[in-house]
Amino acid sequence: MADLPTKQSPLAGLDLPATDAVTVTERPFLGKLVLRGDGEGFRDAVRGVLQTDLPPPLQFTTADACTVLWQGPDQWLVVGDPDDTKARESALRGAVDGIHAAVTDVSSGTTVLRLSGPAAREVLYKGCALDLDPPAFAKGSCAPTRIAAFAVTLVQVDETPAYEIIIARSLARTFGEWLVDACREFTAEA
Repeated sequence: MADLPTKQSPLAGLDLPATDAVTVTERPFLGKLVLRGDGEGFRDAVRGVLQTDLPPPLQFTTADACTVLWQGPDQWLVVGDPDDTKARESALRGAVDGIHAAVTDVSSGTTVLRLSGPAAREVLYKGCALDLDPPAFAKGSCAPTRIAAFAVTLVQVDETPAYEIIIARSLARTFGEWLVDACREFTAEA
């Protein structure tokens, strides 16, 4: 029997910047579930499993073992430890059984990059039209948007600033190359 290939992140081998001004890291292989539904019954069922309320538009919440990001009027993304994803998916499916809702595992379809440092906002402004200055976009904010030509979910995780960027796995390498280039002025040796 042939050996199965080992998991490889979409950015494997890409030299990501790490300086005092800006740092890019990848958080590959996180578990991700798309939650679709609406109404009090749906919200109560999800709260019972995740132990947190679903966040309002353009925000996210963090529970003990996962982060829940608003994605649209009736859609959220649950991000957490990959080892907990199957159990969380099963619990959510059981909780919303009989309710008009959907739970879909999209873990292998996306990856997460973390962009942090004092110059992170300036890097994003090279390709993102959102107003990223506080209070318009601050810690706790998230939004589906475009950076350059790439559809992403942008999440501000702290005030450093630090952002997490969720992108389709198939586009991650090209986006990573764009991001490395966008960081170049802040990573050049003096």
